[in-house]
Amino acid sequence: MSVLALAGCGTKKEETITLTLWHSFGSTVSQDVIDDYIEMYEKEHPNIKIVQETAQIEEYQFRKLKVAVANNSQGDVFLSYGGGYS
Repeated sequence: MSVLALAGCGTKKEETITLTLWHSFGSTVSQDVIDDYIEMYEKEHPNIKIVQETAQIEEYQFRKLKVAVANNSQGDVFLSYGGGYS
């Protein structure tokens, strides 16, 4: 989540920024962790709103992320997996 800290640098306090977070964490436990971090971050940075976009892991890893990165339409913040993206 340290990447998210950089997103708010240099912005005016009254300006609202919406960031899209892409991930494939569909389990309740993983989703709860993501939700908790987003809630904490938004409390510390009230001018930033984080919207989540989730997908099934196979769709996300093997299709959605590859296509989006290729045409520069991925989320503002996205989780990636090592290897297999060349």
